[in-house]
Amino acid sequence: MRIWKSERINTPVEVGYDHIAEFTPDNGTTLNDNIYGPVITREKTLQLGSRMVSIMGDPRLLVLCTDDLTGSVTDYSGNGHVGSSAWMSSSYQHYKGLGYTYDYSNYSQSYIRFPNSMDFCFGDGSNDSDFSLGCFFHHKTEGDNQVLMSKINNSVVMQSDWLFSIRDTEALSFLLVDTSTSSYPSVYSSVLTGGWHFGVVTYSGTGLGSLAASRVSMYVDGELDNATVTNAPAYVAMEGSTTDVTVGLRQHSSSRIHSFQSSIGLSFICGTEWTAKQVQESWLAIKSTYGI
Repeated sequence: MRIWKSERINTPVEVGYDHIAEFTPDNGTTLNDNIYGPVITREKTLQLGSRMVSIMGDPRLLVLCTDDLTGSVTDYSGNGHVGSSAWMSSSYQHYKGLGYTYDYSNYSQSYIRFPNSMDFCFGDGSNDSDFSLGCFFHHKTEGDNQVLMSKINNSVVMQSDWLFSIRDTEALSFLLVDTSTSSYPSVYSSVLTGGWHFGVVTYSGTGLGSLAASRVSMYVDGELDNATVTNAPAYVAMEGSTTDVTVGLRQHSSSRIHSFQSSIGLSFICGTEWTAKQVQESWLAIKSTYGI
């Protein structure tokens, strides 16, 4: 069991939860430890979820880690998706700062899976639509391919859409998949340092498929990254596959590969192209929860 506590606060602080509404991103104000007090609780965690949903715009999925894990994982976006966890239990959770996260490092195939839904599909074989996704994650510089979130199964025909991961070069990576043309436009970030980060990808689905990667914006820790873009001339659109969404690894036939080796929190998907302001707002509102 791995439980890490913040050492920044040693005395209790009584503060009402309604203080969360005082966050105003335009003046740079950030939530701090005193707002939540020194002890993490389910109620405080749900306040984080409420804040994130209010920022998202068109929430499709929000994986919120509370203080227990009994085999099922509830989506906090309001859409009622119910996920399942594998090789994870409450002893596989820890918290950094004041926010719980799922720890995927205790077993090589720890993951969370959400059954396929149209909420997670943003292409129909002819056209793509806007969407954004991201999460807070703790990065270990180990030189391995590690998956953050995935809707891909490259061993099954017509069963892949997108992949959000960390490359073996220590860069954040996003891949779109058009299985009909075997095309994979991609974007990857500058090299990541070790530690906690907030990674977000936004995508504008409107435009020529051959320039799809050019319509991807990648943000690291609230800032637009000078990412490397590789378009695929034959790309048309994602196919809207029936593959499940997984957090922490990706499916490959009956096996699962590229397991994440640390912790992930507040994984989300929404059906709009986030603005830079939304990225910055979510970063400023929640980063202190993860001790950043």
